[in-house]
Amino acid sequence: MDRWPHEELVTMYGGPMDGEQMAYDPGDLPADPREWGGYYMVPPEMAPEAPVGVELRAAYEPDPDGDVTRWLFRGWVPW
Repeated sequence: MDRWPHEELVTMYGGPMDGEQMAYDPGDLPADPREWGGYYMVPPEMAPEAPVGVELRAAYEPDPDGDVTRWLFRGWVPW
């Protein structure tokens, strides 16, 4: 993945984005890396648990064991 030298590369584990990598500018994230994470819209076919007509976002958080570049799937949140 192409990224700028100052960017942090994170990898998603589990859920619909398993294996995806994203680059973030640390200035766009909270100062405490334990607070990093994100919510990502995915196509309905990637969220089969969603009731018809309900849009869900995939929630990812940093690995609690301390590797802030490893984001783990934590479940679904409504949009």
